[in-house]
Amino acid sequence: MKICVPTETATGSASRISDHFGGSPFFVVIDTEGDGVEIISGPGCGGQGSSDHHLGRLATHGVEAVVCRGMGKRAFAAMREAGLDVLRTELHTVSEVLEAAREGRLSPLTEEDACGGGRHGRGHHHHDAPARRHRRCGRGRKYD
Repeated sequence: MKICVPTETATGSASRISDHFGGSPFFVVIDTEGDGVEIISGPGCGGQGSSDHHLGRLATHGVEAVVCRGMGKRAFAAMREAGLDVLRTELHTVSEVLEAAREGRLSPLTEEDACGGGRHGRGHHHHDAPARRHRRCGRGRKYD
């Protein structure tokens, strides 16, 4: 199965997982049944303001599931509607995610786990990650 992991760095299986799907500077695509690693750089929305941009990029790489620390409700709904599994992790690197996927230790992200629309509240952060300032995709407003 090919899975996509949003990352902060582009160092293959050593890449550090991004706190939020939509704000990640890279996607790393890995095959749980092989050794292939692909890096998609700069997946930002480019002003399109929807998940269609991300879905198109993932489809060209044959992605079947997304593993992330956090994802917005609209992106979550779009991924599910497109037939992609969305899995949640609190791990830190792509290699850790690959091992967990191979061992069946990843759990589904639920709609309740997804972030609400608009700006996040002060101090909001995903799982055990430190709170960071993100730039909203295509809108230029900052939120915590």
